[in-house]
Amino acid sequence: MTKVLKIVKCYLLIYKRTLQKLVQREVTTVFMDEIRGRKFLVLIDESRDVSIKEQMIVILRFMNDEGKVVERFLGLQHVQSCTAIALKEALVSMLSSHNLSISMLCGQGEISSELLVCMAAFNPRNSFSNFDVDKLVRLAEIYAKDFDMGDLTILPNQLKQFVNRARRTPEFLGCTELGKVAEIMVKTNMHTSYKLVYRLIELTLILPVATASVDKIFLAMSIIKTDLRSKMGDEWLNDLMICYNEKEIFRKIDNEKIKK
Repeated sequence: MTKVLKIVKCYLLIYKRTLQKLVQREVTTVFMDEIRGRKFLVLIDESRDVSIKEQMIVILRFMNDEGKVVERFLGLQHVQSCTAIALKEALVSMLSSHNLSISMLCGQGEISSELLVCMAAFNPRNSFSNFDVDKLVRLAEIYAKDFDMGDLTILPNQLKQFVNRARRTPEFLGCTELGKVAEIMVKTNMHTSYKLVYRLIELTLILPVATASVDKIFLAMSIIKTDLRSKMGDEWLNDLMICYNEKEIFRKIDNEKIKK
């Protein structure tokens, strides 16, 4: 009888892990469809879990179809060391496994005082009172790989046209956040009329000055992998972490998709 119970427990564990893997794949598929073809920024950090393993977590930050900045937990990976080279190799491997191109990666190491001053010229408060075409063109120059010479020639005119129209558009009245500007541009189709301006706003928004997302992920890891679960494998931990941190997507997954 004891042997039978052990076999049953073993099959239940296999079933549980298989089901978790299927759900994780569906959750990942949803947000990979969101980000495909978009510029994104990577937030990386590392910490030791309860079993004293060095774990690297990766969060993707990007702007979705509605003009909203979104952060998605891409995954967790065990690393042998926390050197810059080791973390870079692990990151490249993880991005590659999801068919994400390094060429779409942006914003890494670009925060500087000049950048912040230029970004401030986009502040929509008081009907874009701080709007400064020269500073915004300089901002585009900082993002050199995203704006070629032709773009930089057209941009000043497009910025002037955009701010003149925005100041006459009721939806922008009382707007105080750049994120809201992006959403309004999408709703009014201005993101297609002023594509270079929208691209510049997108790049500005996905570059975080500060974020609490990384801390939330590590908190989730401490909840999932406890002393009682210290022998949990990296793959299973990663699957559970993705479903736990992307609850909104997880709850919308159709059971029929899992059954297939």
